[in-house]
Amino acid sequence: MVSIIIPIYNTEKLFLEKCIKSILEQSYEAFEILLIDDGSKKEYIRYLDEFSNIDSRIKTFHSKNRGVSYARNKGLKLAKGEFVVFVDADDWIEKSFLEQAVEYIENEQLDLVIGSVCKQYKNKKEIKGIITEKKILIYEGNHIQSIVKQIISCSSDQNSPELKNCMMGAVWCKMYRKRLLDGYEFNEKIQLAEDSLFNVEILGKAKKIGLTTDVWYNYRINNDSALKRYRDNYLEEIEQTLGAYKILVGKQKIPLWNEYYIRVMKEFSTMMYQYILHPKSKMNFRQKYGYIKKILNRTIWKEAFKSCNIQKLDNKHKIQLILGKMNFSILILCLYYVSNKRQQKKLF
Repeated sequence: MVSIIIPIYNTEKLFLEKCIKSILEQSYEAFEILLIDDGSKKEYIRYLDEFSNIDSRIKTFHSKNRGVSYARNKGLKLAKGEFVVFVDADDWIEKSFLEQAVEYIENEQLDLVIGSVCKQYKNKKEIKGIITEKKILIYEGNHIQSIVKQIISCSSDQNSPELKNCMMGAVWCKMYRKRLLDGYEFNEKIQLAEDSLFNVEILGKAKKIGLTTDVWYNYRINNDSALKRYRDNYLEEIEQTLGAYKILVGKQKIPLWNEYYIRVMKEFSTMMYQYILHPKSKMNFRQKYGYIKKILNRTIWKEAFKSCNIQKLDNKHKIQLILGKMNFSILILCLYYVSNKRQQKKLF
């Protein structure tokens, strides 16, 4: 049996209904759907409870609002299946997902199988997945390290070009053997990239995994989502995530420090777009300059700017690294003002 865990918090009803419908229409029928409500409104709770009447395989559980990691952990504790799948409440899956994933895991004796993703924009679609002419590629032992490197650094490993188009960090579009997850849980203190941290830990335990070209998961891209991602305490939250990554990297058999530093560079860039230059930011130009200056003197960022291998970065991040090493905060701000203008249509 497959346990499908869906964290829910006041999700738009049409989206959730499409999500559940896509699961009920699966060609593989041995599953349970665990709807984990994370503190939704009272009227929404009543709406969720009605799903149990539609199909006996749907089970609804309610709790106070404690975040997506708590909801996923609760789902793991309640899961009765031999296999586990995570689905976000506003996404949907292809009819063949469960059947194909179970078949791959059982036939190849896998701990985990990863499918391809269709990013669903308002006016277009984009497939993200492994690049190969084969139906599935098998990774064992040290080869799994290539995937770990990609998740940590948020960039593809040059020695594994077939992975460059994959979305590895998320927990959706994957099927895990339940026993692989025993003893592990999502870090409930982490607000950003909690799923990629979880996957790095899990992959450290996995002995054999598969990646397939089969498209299983539809990831809904909301064109307005960038506006909703603004967080007043973004710096504290991302530093908490990077701190957790630093501990995790130090525990690896072969510490992947440069991959960690590359991630810090990428997160600095994300912070520029989603916090400092975000339309909802209340900082003026002088305050933004001062904020960047302060960041460059904080331990996590200072260490990464000092230690990151520039050869592993793209051109924009190379310029960022050079300017950061020299503490040229004003030039970093100008760099991202220009870059933000070019990407504004794409991001916002």
